[in-house]
Formats: sequence, C-alpha cells, structure tokens
Amino acid sequence: MSLKSDIEKGLWDELSESAQKKAEKYLDTSRLGRGGKLKVAINEEAYAQARKDYGYFALVSNKAEDCFEALRKYRLREKIEEAFKDTKNRLDGTRTRVRDGDILKGRMFCQFVGLGYQCFLHAKIKELKEKLELSLSDKKLAEKDKD
Repeated sequence: MSLKSDIEKGLWDELSESAQKKAEKYLDTSRLGRGGKLKVAINEEAYAQARKDYGYFALVSNKAEDCFEALRKYRLREKIEEAFKDTKNRLDGTRTRVRDGDILKGRMFCQFVGLGYQCFLHAKIKELKEKLELSLSDKKLAEKDKD
C-alpha cells in the first residue's frame, strides 16, 4: 500500500529498481482523461498468486553446512528433477523403445551421467563468474583489460 501511495504521489523515479519491478507486477496504473489524475489499482491476480506462494519452509539436513550452501544444493535438486521431467516429456523418454531391461538401464544411466555433467558445468560456470566479478572489482586493473 505504501508503494501504491508513493506512485500516486508521483514518486516513481525515486523508487528503487526492485520497487519499480514490484509495482509493475502487482499494480495497474492508468490516467483518467488527458493529463488527469493517475489511478493506481492492485492487480488482484498477481496478488492472489503471491499470497498463495507466501509462507515458510524448513530445510532439514543431517550434514552441518552453511545455510545458503544447503539452499543452493536443494535448488539444484529441483533442476535435476526438471531435467528428468524434460527427458520424459520432451525427449521421448516415455517410450523407451528398448528390447530388454539391460538396454533400458544403460539408457537411463547415460541420461543420469549427462545430468551430472550438466550440474558440474553449472557449478564451474558459477565459480568462473565469481572469479570474474572479483577480478573486475580490482581497482588496479585497467579499464581496457576489464572490457
């Protein structure tokens, strides 16, 4: 509601980028007539969806880790499940087209190894991004080298 009142007061340019994104998602704006008053209404569908997803969840582990690292690994699990779903739905995984169980096991093993490499590649890309961000923040590095 405070975001709505700020927009009605004409403070759009003073809002942070994240606040502007929230406003675009959860608020509908329109002008009444030419140069008329700005009307701001709540986007009921987006608000209802956000309320549905609002809440808490607990991630329990038997391995002591940093909470953000545990959450990152948990979210990685979701990507693996999504990849299996894609294999089943989009890559003709529902029809195995194999003659016996050994060939099926081999095919599933190859898909699993492929998913493992994909996860490994994502981890290496993340490490590389972190190294690049660290080197770009170095003040001694020339602008030409940063580009």
